Amino acid sequence: MGASNDLSQNFMDIRTLFFAMAVANLAFALGIFLYVKGQHSVHHSISIWGKSRFLAGIGIVILALRGVLLPVPMAIVVANGMVWTAIYLSVIAFKSCLDRPMPKLPSTVTVFFGLAVAWIVLLLLDIPENMRIVLFSVYFSMALVIISKDLAYGWRDNSILQKFLAAFTPFFVVVTVLRGAEALWHPDEGIFSRNSLQVTAMFIGFVETISTSFGFLLLAKEKTDRELEMQAGTDHLTGLPNRRSFYSMAEKVFSLEKRTGQALSLLLLDIDHFKKINDRFGHDTGDRVLEVFADILRSATRQCDFLVRLGGEEFGVLMPDTPPGAAGDAAERIRLAVQSCEISAGDEPVRFTVSIGVYGEDAVSTPDMDHYFHCADHALYRAKTKGRNRVEAEKEA
Repeated sequence: MGASNDLSQNFMDIRTLFFAMAVANLAFALGIFLYVKGQHSVHHSISIWGKSRFLAGIGIVILALRGVLLPVPMAIVVANGMVWTAIYLSVIAFKSCLDRPMPKLPSTVTVFFGLAVAWIVLLLLDIPENMRIVLFSVYFSMALVIISKDLAYGWRDNSILQKFLAAFTPFFVVVTVLRGAEALWHPDEGIFSRNSLQVTAMFIGFVETISTSFGFLLLAKEKTDRELEMQAGTDHLTGLPNRRSFYSMAEKVFSLEKRTGQALSLLLLDIDHFKKINDRFGHDTGDRVLEVFADILRSATRQCDFLVRLGGEEFGVLMPDTPPGAAGDAAERIRLAVQSCEISAGDEPVRFTVSIGVYGEDAVSTPDMDHYFHCADHALYRAKTKGRNRVEAEKEA
């Protein structure tokens, strides 16, 4: 009788660990649902993660209560279908959060029913429970390896959080592999078998649920914050930096070039008669002109040059390590590229030109960046008054 009570107590201990994992997953799912509801700045990967936690929680509950809520075979099929689908969604959530490439994927419902059918086949083939544990260990290990690999991609530029998760995840792979190996070694092994490795694996699984969920949410928030910061400093139409972010960056470049005695030049560009284009062809065509002009700037400048949409039809190009003569040549190339460009507005072609003001120094000597903007703006004004579609340079004092 005493041995029977010990066995019953051990059996309930394993179920308690199952329920703890289920509660943790469902708590995260509920928290994510409440957090995402009504939010517009939340990365969509968080919603995917929430679905994975919900399926995992419900699946673990069904698995722990197999033979109570549902007949054992049905509980095994439904529970494993949910848990395996949750693992699949976890991989997708990490890939989405980390912007890793994904092939065209089936829907969650398709994945669930596909996995459920696979488990029906396993039961019909009378695959022993220890071998089913081995299969789960292999599947889960593969998912963790994929996640760890995605986390480690681009290691040098990754945040400390992402590096920590990439280094920590393989630990769970090792534990999962050992759990599968132990089940393979013992044919009588079952999901509720009481042994030190089983209890350790279940406890570490609980820790994995908590740490991975917290880690993922922090990673997703980190990504959302970066995207919001980028959006705040980027012109939504052209994709170029806006005035605020450009001025901040220009000051840093100016300080560096002045400290090292390098050349620095600034171009200010204004699309000629842009208001007439808007009035004649409409704002959609005007927007298209701005987009095309931004593309011309990208193709006609170097990667080290800094482009900006200062507002309306006015743009700027800051050119590090570039003397005034070379900046003037670059400005002329841009002017010619714009002059030869043509876009369509219905059946009518639209052509436009640009006026450009240039100011640069062979070695930065002025006290601040404002002097650059003042001189380049003066040169731009001169280009407009002289008939537009031309480049004018302000001489260094």
